[in-house]
Amino acid sequence: MEGRRVAFVVQGEGRGHLSQALAMREMLECQGVMVSMVLVGRSSQRGLPSYFVQAFHASTLLEFQSPNFVKDSKDQGIRLGASLWNGLVNLPTYLREAHKLRKRLARAQVHAVINFYEPLLGLSLGLFPWRIPTVSVAHQYMSLLPGFDMPPKPVVDKIGLKLLTKMSQWGSRELWALSLYPVETHGGKVVVTPPLLRNAVRQMVPSHGEHYLVYLLNSGYAQEVEAWHLGHPETVIHCYWDRTDLPDGYAPRPNLYFHHLDQEGFLRHMASCKALVTTAGFESVSEAVYLGKPVAMVPVKGHYEQKLNSFDALKAQAGVRCDTFDIEVLMALLAGYAPGAESASSRAWVGRSGEVFGGLVQKLCG
Repeated sequence: MEGRRVAFVVQGEGRGHLSQALAMREMLECQGVMVSMVLVGRSSQRGLPSYFVQAFHASTLLEFQSPNFVKDSKDQGIRLGASLWNGLVNLPTYLREAHKLRKRLARAQVHAVINFYEPLLGLSLGLFPWRIPTVSVAHQYMSLLPGFDMPPKPVVDKIGLKLLTKMSQWGSRELWALSLYPVETHGGKVVVTPPLLRNAVRQMVPSHGEHYLVYLLNSGYAQEVEAWHLGHPETVIHCYWDRTDLPDGYAPRPNLYFHHLDQEGFLRHMASCKALVTTAGFESVSEAVYLGKPVAMVPVKGHYEQKLNSFDALKAQAGVRCDTFDIEVLMALLAGYAPGAESASSRAWVGRSGEVFGGLVQKLCG
């Protein structure tokens, strides 16, 4: 496969799809395949983390405007109605972006395209089909499997996720559905795979420290963390967020630290933490499962996808979940958590990431 070139199209909301793209690049490079273009869809609400930008050559990485959620006034949850309205208002812009996306990729002369759940690529290939081999990668493709359990409510959110997931995979020959546990499939486009793990994760040696690691997709939840810590000042918490207006390592009081998003620092703290408290992003939970760390998951308000993630992770005995970001409740739930046989089985499955994706990459690029 030496000399083969691949393009990435990445949905840039949150940390998960970006981390998956970095892990995929490592696997491709091990087999002599070059990532010659990375197109990231994002909104003006959230910038790309520096570790992702630094991972690619400046001429390789391009951004384009893509639909994203509108956050609430507290920067905690999302406003579904406002998000849908924003998408409709900007539909002409998104259609132009979809067309430009198609033209850029056609000019790139790549041998394959890997889509990390960017809906505009699906829209583009639905309107302007091509013959370049394309696959789509995301945990959300599990929802397309018959019999896959999804939270029944809110009904509108459930339908919306399924529609978005179906649109994102238009034009893809195969869907690589990331899962915390193995699932048998019988033909069709969906191939169930372990989560994508970066080399840095697989090389980590876990230890048992006394601090808690917190990851916040939306920084508004920091208020709850600070309020809880007032009553538990002896507990050490390392929290990662996207607030760059405050210094890295900002400490409003002893034993409570807020860090900028940084993949190396985050993994060091995860490898040695007592437990992870997170807003139910799939990637962070996958890394915690691999490192044997219990997880307390709290879906972002109004974020059906994260609600789905949290319930699905319970099948792998990854930890505990709660609908509200109440640290007192989460700590109590973690204290009563005891991993069982499913937890060990899931960890073994997640550890097969490199083996499974090595075969898929050869099939795509060979």
